[in-house]
Order: sequence, then structure tokens, then C-alpha cells
Amino acid sequence: MKINISTPFKFLPIIVVILLCSPCRKTFAQPKSIYFDGNRITTNAERATSYGVYGKLSGQDLWVLKRYDLYDNLMLSGSYKDEQLSKPHGKFIFYGSIADYNYQNFSNFKNPKTDRYITQQGEYVDGMEEGQWTDYFPDGTVMGYRTYEKGKLEGKVEFFNYRGRRLLLGHYKDGLKTGTWYDLKRKVKEVFNNDQLVSTAKLTKAEIADIE
Repeated sequence: MKINISTPFKFLPIIVVILLCSPCRKTFAQPKSIYFDGNRITTNAERATSYGVYGKLSGQDLWVLKRYDLYDNLMLSGSYKDEQLSKPHGKFIFYGSIADYNYQNFSNFKNPKTDRYITQQGEYVDGMEEGQWTDYFPDGTVMGYRTYEKGKLEGKVEFFNYRGRRLLLGHYKDGLKTGTWYDLKRKVKEVFNNDQLVSTAKLTKAEIADIE
């Protein structure tokens, strides 16, 4: 049963108190609550689809945010260079529901302690993705890697199944697919030039064994 949209906000003072009383209390200045309608900040709590608590790090031009859904489940944590939370900067961690993942993927992951898990993490620099970003299965196994340079995909991309066998291998250059991409699920290799598909061919057993 879905809770009333106003219910989570009753807990905001408690969350703020926890932030103030934590071992890191000296690093924050005046934690505040904030509402989101989708990914946009809203002042209308009745339209909010999620909410957050954020505060400025003392002595730094960084605002740290923890964002929750309407069931009080943590969705993400990260930091921004502005109080309007428009320019992400620093490490971001995204969270999801194990039950939702199982339902969507016909799987059966379990964790007796919690339904939440880290789905993805990576870093922003001045509002743009930078460096390696990683996706995870609900048991913490790595699902895939990709690398960014100034917000654009660059270099190798790899994705795996939950047993660790490679499913996809390819490369990006300046945000565009380039070179040979190996799709182990479909057992094909595709050649790209500036994101344009040039050719497709079936993978041989020897190629599959070498890539896996």
C-alpha cells in the first residue's frame, strides 16, 4: 500500500537531527530539506515524487545531498558545487530495490538484512561524468564498467552476467562507438565507425572462447 505523499516529510526533522548528531556533525552547516518532482526541484510538497536532505560542507563550496523515495528508501547520495544542486561534483552512489530488480529481470537475489543495494557509482567533475563508472548486481557482483572523459564515453566498455562471464565488449571514442564490438549474448561482432554500423558477422567458437 502506497503511503500518503505527506507522510515521509514527517521524518525530515529526525533525519536532520541524525545528520547533526553524527560523528561528521562539525562538517555540515544547517542541513535543509528539499522536494523533487521527477528530477526537478519543487516547492510544492504535494507534487513531490521524492525528497532529500542536504547541507553545505563547512569550509568548502560543496553541498552534500541524500535523496529518498516516498517510502523513505535512500535513492542516491552525492555532492554539488552549488546550493541549487544543478552541478554535481564528486562521488555519487545510486541505490535500488532488490525486489524490483528480481521482478524486472526474473531473478532471485536475496539479502536477509535489507532490500536496498548499490546499483551504480561513479564521479562527477564540474557537472560531467569523469573516470570509471560501475554497475552492480544486487549481490554486489560487478555488472559492468564504462569510462567517461568530460561527460563523454571514452575507452573500453564491458558488461557481464551475474556469474562473471563477459556479455559485451566494445570501445567508445569521444562518445561514439568505434572499432569492433563483441556481443556474446547474440554471438555476433559488429564494426562501428563514429557510431555508424559498418558490418556484422557471427562470432566463431574460437573467438567466443578467447573473449570470455
